[in-house]
Amino acid sequence: MSSTKFIFLFLIEYLIGSIMFSYIIAKIYNIDLRKFRDGNPGGSNLWRLKGIKLGLIAIFLDYLKGFIPLYFIISKNSLTPFELTLIPIAPLLGHIFSPMLNFKGGKGIATTFGIWSALTKYEVPLILGTVYTIFIFIKRENTTPEFDAIRALSGMFLTLIFIYVAHREFINVAILNTVLLIFSHKREIINIVERRQI
Repeated sequence: MSSTKFIFLFLIEYLIGSIMFSYIIAKIYNIDLRKFRDGNPGGSNLWRLKGIKLGLIAIFLDYLKGFIPLYFIISKNSLTPFELTLIPIAPLLGHIFSPMLNFKGGKGIATTFGIWSALTKYEVPLILGTVYTIFIFIKRENTTPEFDAIRALSGMFLTLIFIYVAHREFINVAILNTVLLIFSHKREIINIVERRQI
C-alpha cells in the first residue's frame, strides 16, 4: 500500500472513530454526559441516564464504527505489519481522543469490541463478552467506575494473552489497545491504587 493511501485510510478510520454517538444523542436531550458520574461521554453513561434503548443504540453505533470500516479495509487491501498495527487502532484513537470533545473522548470499550470483531470475527468478542458476563454476576447494579475499569482491563489482558497464543500477527494491535484502555481508565486506576476503591 502506498504511503498516501495508508495515511488516507488511517485518517478516515480516526475521524469515523471520533464521532461521539452517545454524546450527540445525549445532547438531543440537553444532557452533557461529561458532567455525569465519571465524565465518560459513552454509551454506558447514556444507558444509566436515558435507559437501555438509547444506551444500546449508542453502544452499537460505537461498535460499528470500530467494525465496519476496518472490516472492509482489511478485506480489500494487503496490509504490511506496520499498517496492520496502526490502521486497526485508529478508530480507538479517534474515540479516546475525539476532536469533537477537545480530544477528550470515551473509554473505548464498544469500539474495541468492533475492532476485534473485524480482526478475529467472534473469537475476541467472545472472550471479552464472557469476562463482562462474569463481572455482571459479581456485581449487577450500582457499579463504580473503578469496578468498571477492572472489568474492562481484565478482559483486555485476557485478550492480550489469547492474541499472543492464537493470532500473533495482531499482537502489536493488542498491545496498543491495552495501553489505550489503561490510559482511558487512568483516573480509576489511580483511585484503586491510592484509595483501594472498587
